Amino acid sequence: MASSILTSETGVEKLGEEKLSLKDKSIHLSIEFRENQLLTTILDKYSNQYLAWTNFPINDKELSLNAVIKDELFSFSPSSVSIVLTKNSSILVPSLYFKKEALNSYLITQALNKPEETPCYDYIKNLDSYNLYTVNKSFYILRDKYPSAVLRHHISIFLEYILIENKNSQEDNVYVCIFPNYMDVAVLQLGKLTLSNRFYFENSNDFIYHLLWVYEQIGLNTEKTACTFYGEVEKNSDICKLSLKYIKKLKLGDRNEKATYSIPLNSLSPHKYRSLFTQYLCI
Repeated sequence: MASSILTSETGVEKLGEEKLSLKDKSIHLSIEFRENQLLTTILDKYSNQYLAWTNFPINDKELSLNAVIKDELFSFSPSSVSIVLTKNSSILVPSLYFKKEALNSYLITQALNKPEETPCYDYIKNLDSYNLYTVNKSFYILRDKYPSAVLRHHISIFLEYILIENKNSQEDNVYVCIFPNYMDVAVLQLGKLTLSNRFYFENSNDFIYHLLWVYEQIGLNTEKTACTFYGEVEKNSDICKLSLKYIKKLKLGDRNEKATYSIPLNSLSPHKYRSLFTQYLCI
């Protein structure tokens, strides 16, 4: 694998050391399945170093999911695999009230049940709650490829890791993971989750409307309560510029520092791909 490759015909991006060898290594493969992307990263579990990263744009005309998994990246056999899905909203149910046989009923009450999709759930240890969602049939292409893979929804990984980070926090914090047309927002107060929700938006005005609504509903001070952005956003973007007008303690997040990264991966923005690089710690 070259240090950096952009395949112009399909838009595939790959980062990794020249002539990367995975022989005699204990490898964890992390996969993040988005609406139009498949992201992966390779972790050497012995050295605790991320060795490679890929971004496969998925569309029906040029590069389908079936075509993606024929890439050389998927030709080796990792010792473990995790798959995170970002698609579809989800609902949190405290473990005290969760019953597996009522899974469909929970989803129906929030209109989260979808025709021809399969109900799923994750247990979030640090929240002692279950995250409920559905997956569509395209996911089973990955499940067939890696039948023993651990499946999680993005929200489950996102919440689990910020709860770990804020275990002994005495402050209020807002965390936002941004995708092209939706945002996952979590509010932690004294290290405890107060709110978790997904909001859909079309432009920066929609975005700041939802974010300020969160601050207002929880009673947070926009001058004092810190807000951290992860995901598909840049410092000079309209979203950041507009948000800074209202929220004074705004910053872009850092990457998972509990692991190390090969030199080519240092070119990735630290605040991007948060769940991809924290999957292994949260499964």
